Amino acid sequence: MSASDTHRVVEAVWRIESAKLIAGLAHIVRDVGLAEEFAQDALVAALERWPVSGVP
Repeated sequence: MSASDTHRVVEAVWRIESAKLIAGLAHIVRDVGLAEEFAQDALVAALERWPVSGVP
């Protein structure tokens, strides 16, 4: 899978799952802003790692 394909997959996963991810994180950390930051950090990590290791 090329890097551009991986980026498209990450974008699709983000669109589909971000609301659930942020809600779950907000429930754990009790702070929506912090939950959004954690979710964005996870997206950046995926963009960095998935092109090398593949999409799990």
